[in-house]
Amino acid sequence: MTEEPPSPLLIDHARLIGLLGPDAGRFSVDVLAECASTNSFLLERAAAGAPSGSVVVADRQTAGRGSRGRSWLATPDASLTFSVLWHFPGGIERLSGLSLAVGVAVVEALAACGVPDVQLKWPNDILYGDCKLGGILVEVQSDPESAQAVIGIGLNLLDFLVILIETQFLVLDAHFRASGN
Repeated sequence: MTEEPPSPLLIDHARLIGLLGPDAGRFSVDVLAECASTNSFLLERAAAGAPSGSVVVADRQTAGRGSRGRSWLATPDASLTFSVLWHFPGGIERLSGLSLAVGVAVVEALAACGVPDVQLKWPNDILYGDCKLGGILVEVQSDPESAQAVIGIGLNLLDFLVILIETQFLVLDAHFRASGN
């Protein structure tokens, strides 16, 4: 019985680093074909001393977690899942607004990518109308002198793609109506 060769990664590490531009040096990015959970994977690395700015991106996530213990499964053709580790000076009380700040940043990033009217539903859902585009899971560990957060983000790419197509259709439709065609 022959073993099948591993499938190629869908996330191109070199291209991803290039897209980070001048900020690339702040991050150490690992791209995985599969893991149980990007947050769990990065929490284990954090316990072993991983530096701030460690990032894990997975093509497939088999046991991801959402808020309140909900599962978040990810497949390469339908999702983008990644987690970021960041260390903060001071105790956990300094991170009280972190989840909201991450949510606002994700909404702003999606808007910059051409997805209009994206909303943040507290505490961790990214919405477009009634459609859930994604979710955020922030897990924090701390001691009196420092805190570390693993910030997990999952995006439903199929829904995202449908929204982009609809948006472009509406732009074209408005253009043709304005030009009398």
